[in-house]
Amino acid sequence: MSATGPLPLACDSDVIASSGYFKISLPPAPSNDGCEILLINGDQSAGKYLIGFPPDVNERLYPTQAVGIVSVGGAWVARSKPGRYKLTPLTRILYVDSNGDDTHDGLTLPLRTFNEAGRVLARDLDFGGLTPVIAPSINQVFDNDPLIVPGGLIGGFIVQISPNGNGRFTWSGPGACVIATDGGWIDLRLNQIVAGGPITQPDGGIDFRCNQSNTPASGHIYIHNNAGIDIEGWPVFYGAGDADNAIFFDGSTYGAASADGIFVDGRFDTVIRLDQGGGRFNIGGVIPYGKSVASVAAKSPAAFVNRLFMVLGASELLIGACPAGSGYRSLGASIVGGNGLIVSRGCPIPGGVLQTQNGKVYSSKW
Repeated sequence: MSATGPLPLACDSDVIASSGYFKISLPPAPSNDGCEILLINGDQSAGKYLIGFPPDVNERLYPTQAVGIVSVGGAWVARSKPGRYKLTPLTRILYVDSNGDDTHDGLTLPLRTFNEAGRVLARDLDFGGLTPVIAPSINQVFDNDPLIVPGGLIGGFIVQISPNGNGRFTWSGPGACVIATDGGWIDLRLNQIVAGGPITQPDGGIDFRCNQSNTPASGHIYIHNNAGIDIEGWPVFYGAGDADNAIFFDGSTYGAASADGIFVDGRFDTVIRLDQGGGRFNIGGVIPYGKSVASVAAKSPAAFVNRLFMVLGASELLIGACPAGSGYRSLGASIVGGNGLIVSRGCPIPGGVLQTQNGKVYSSKW
């Protein structure tokens, strides 16, 4: 079959579905027992969406997968089911578009939400040592649509997010938009889709308008319990109020980094907060074409920030490029305490630093 429609009721036969993504519905089972059908997805890069199949069968039939059914007592029963789909270099990108549909395969036709993309990654896929890429369309708004990347993913642990094009998109919602937990890792690679290749998207970026509920123990990005995040490119965080954080680490992280730095605007309590449990965050660096940038800078004179950094609980912040010292409407002192450490690498920290409870600031770790 090659188009949306019911599965041909041909007992004791193989049905090959090809010619791209489409939906396949299962007709009522015959009254006689033992009618067997094997449905094979004959495509190399497009999935199929299954409707009305037994509840223990995944609704997505990925490229080259097959599912077998048999009639028993007037109902269909799964005789064989595919396992997780192992990603290939041709199928490692999941597209997301606000005009998409969460019944799509994400491979040839886009999903609608980040939430569904995260569910697909956690439930359906074996990364096979590859890094899957979630590629949202640019010039769109994704509201109340968080992405959760847990630990325990199969075949890998890193999930990359890259704009599908040389531009920006907006991510918003009442809570955190990006959540990594229990060993999950997110790579916000905003300036390219192919890691290690040329910078193909120099204007790639995300406008974060998250945590609009202004929850103090959260942020636009929330990292929990041995999870981590890498950022390449130019995110802008728009603060929601005097309890907001741009990036909130709740628990240890085993080496997070922002290569190019970040912009902030609006009202924040803390831009980067490492709350407890140890771990390290390295912020700053150099953008393409060798232009030095501030590790944290104000997007507009409206930025009102209580502090740039709060480093607690034996955590460590390494500053790779000096934060911008001007451009804020208001900026208070950062805090380092509870055996926390800020390695300034000779950079002054705008607003100063309050050191408490064995918190230290050193120019060099060595």
